Amino acid sequence: TTTTTTTTTTSTSTTTTTTTSATTATTTTSTTATQTTTLRTTCLERIYFSRDTVRLSSFTSTPETHVNVVDFSCAAGNLTLGNITDLVRFMPRRDAAGAIGIDANGNLVVAGGDGNIGGNASAPGRVHTVDATTLAVDTADTPNGRALQLALAPDGNTAWAAGSSGPLYRVSLSPVLASAAIEVPVSGDDTAVTQVAFTDAVDAFYINGPDTGNGRFGSLSLSMSSAVTTFALTHPAARTMTFDPFTGLLLLAGNSWLAQVDPLSPSTVVASLDLSAVAGINANLTAPGVQLDQVSCDRTGKCFVSENTYGMMVLVDYSATGLVDAASTTVDARWLADNLAGASIDCPLEVITTTTTTATTAT
Repeated sequence: TTTTTTTTTTSTSTTTTTTTSATTATTTTSTTATQTTTLRTTCLERIYFSRDTVRLSSFTSTPETHVNVVDFSCAAGNLTLGNITDLVRFMPRRDAAGAIGIDANGNLVVAGGDGNIGGNASAPGRVHTVDATTLAVDTADTPNGRALQLALAPDGNTAWAAGSSGPLYRVSLSPVLASAAIEVPVSGDDTAVTQVAFTDAVDAFYINGPDTGNGRFGSLSLSMSSAVTTFALTHPAARTMTFDPFTGLLLLAGNSWLAQVDPLSPSTVVASLDLSAVAGINANLTAPGVQLDQVSCDRTGKCFVSENTYGMMVLVDYSATGLVDAASTTVDARWLADNLAGASIDCPLEVITTTTTTATTAT
């Protein structure tokens, strides 16, 4: 796997002087902490995705959320999906499987439902973690049933979850998953959110909008206890988003649209692409209304988007120019699963080594 490695070294020094009637002694203690992180520039060719056993429009029984994985290839812009493996199943308490993230250890983080959609706002939503090796599942409740979209903080220790336009929930992932999420109030130009994304350890952005897209997008001043929004623009693609290291742009997905937004100028849409024609790629798909959901990038100029109406996985290859609306950009789509919800390509941030050295010198 091709990697880009970043090493951060932090040094601290403490000097203590002790004086007695006969002598003066000086003790110096130095601590050096080094953390090396490796970002995969070539991701693994597999997609994790979530799906439900019942549709939201026909919610007549208790649903079961499935978390699956599928291998793929995308040579020459053509998407080929392999066999699907069913990893785990769990009851989300409400009706909707949600987004999937991958933490620094390669484990899955899965949003598990929004009671506001199912008509039972008092039922808590859930955020699940799935161990990549043992497939063991841990669960944290989110108050008021809100957990459809999520984003992992750059340090990999925190997940931020939201439902259908409401408050944010902070979920501690390290050293173990917290049993319950902490609600973080939202204020500013928007007082509710549906999605957040990070471009680095400092800068965050938000979307506030319906599941059909056409939401509000802007920058987010985020701490562990507050979230302050600054509105920038409205766009049909404003439903979900992710940061794309290949272009340095935010990639929004919603309704039938993709949009690239400059994080240094949040009111600037760099490029946008209407994907309403992808249903025609598969002759057996006849229902109206492409509905894009979770988007993830492979860091080489390709993005993968789950689509809710038809259950498609959509591949957009913009590697030639970095722009989704360029003439050279190619689009392909394949049916993946009924009731498809979130999906993410296997591209975690990996922490390789953490070393702390302490030296004490006495004089």
